[in-house]
Amino acid sequence: MPLNTHSHTLIERPKGLAGYAPAKWCAVCGTTAVKKQVTSCLFTDCPNVCHKQCLIDLQANFDCDTVGELRQHHQIPDPVTYINTHNQTSPNSNVPACTSEEEELLNLDTRELVNIIQSLRR
Repeated sequence: MPLNTHSHTLIERPKGLAGYAPAKWCAVCGTTAVKKQVTSCLFTDCPNVCHKQCLIDLQANFDCDTVGELRQHHQIPDPVTYINTHNQTSPNSNVPACTSEEEELLNLDTRELVNIIQSLRR
């Protein structure tokens, strides 16, 4: 398979996912890659990662050139779109960077967030 001209640049998350984009996401499903088992792309300096559960069968390695096939396998209809990090400002460039406390909160799992909200409501 010929390499895409955008190979090994950050792959955009599938459209329609609820919530804010995490700092690091699975190139296949688009959900957070923090505190989950992920594997990095085989190529050095590639920013893309994949959840081990998003790989097909016994696939041991992840090559981000196969994200389209992996999305088809998992019935994710979104095409693979690359983020041009050289000539494009971040969509959140007008949003101040997160503090370490905010980053910690963004990485909490759902159960922890529910517990915090319930405590605050009491």
